[in-house]
Amino acid sequence: KNDEKLISFVLSDGDNVQWLMLNFCQGDEGKFYWGDPYRGKLPFGWTIPAVDLLQLCPYTLDFLRDSQIAADDFILYGGGYFYPDLFGVDRNRMKCLEGHARRIRKYMKHCGLKLILFNSMDWDSSSALEAYEVYANEIPELEGILTVQYAPYAAGGGQIRWVGTRRKNPIPVVSAKYAIWGDRGNDPLENSPSAIAKSISHWAETAARSAEDRFAWVIVHAWSWFRDPTFARDQALSESVPPDLITKDDSSIARGYRPAYWCAQMMADSVRVVKPIELIQ
Repeated sequence: KNDEKLISFVLSDGDNVQWLMLNFCQGDEGKFYWGDPYRGKLPFGWTIPAVDLLQLCPYTLDFLRDSQIAADDFILYGGGYFYPDLFGVDRNRMKCLEGHARRIRKYMKHCGLKLILFNSMDWDSSSALEAYEVYANEIPELEGILTVQYAPYAAGGGQIRWVGTRRKNPIPVVSAKYAIWGDRGNDPLENSPSAIAKSISHWAETAARSAEDRFAWVIVHAWSWFRDPTFARDQALSESVPPDLITKDDSSIARGYRPAYWCAQMMADSVRVVKPIELIQ
């Protein structure tokens, strides 16, 4: 629809192999992530360390594949913990980047992954764009790159760059427009579920100056705790919950998937939530 804007939610920290093997799937905190009973009510992007898991614990990938439902979308988180704009700076940088891209391509093909999320120190610096270009050219199956900046995550404000000069068609590098993240003060780009829903709704009401203005994505900080916005409002409580005040048997408090669901329920009707791969396509 001409007046419709599309948005995706993506969970952070999917490069954490130990977490993915344990509390992400099940364990004490699985109910906030893959085991959230609300999973499936919202199209959602899950970042995963597919390269590492295939080497260290393929059973976890088997579990995720076998329990995946239609609303779930998997994204490779980087292919290891590194910053693409700093990778290889003290060596033959292009050789390092090309070699890494070729290696992770094999794993991405094996897992059927079409997207990468990169965490850069400076998301659109010349060195970051140089790195994105290499991955776009060396991984023909790659359809898009999502990017956050180390601090703040939403530094790019949803801006898009295009890379892949050796491809028939370039692919988009899409920076995070918003972040659901606790204790960020009054930052309109990084805040609580209700505050980000308000920012998204304002964005939805703003006329698009270009086709690219109709697409955005939200990074959901995996470790931030929140109260259900409705409960917080009714009880005159803060939506963001400091870790030292967490009571894990309190059903009104959650992190991970549920805060994204709360945010989506409060957005303007003109916003449609889609999986990240659909947003990119």
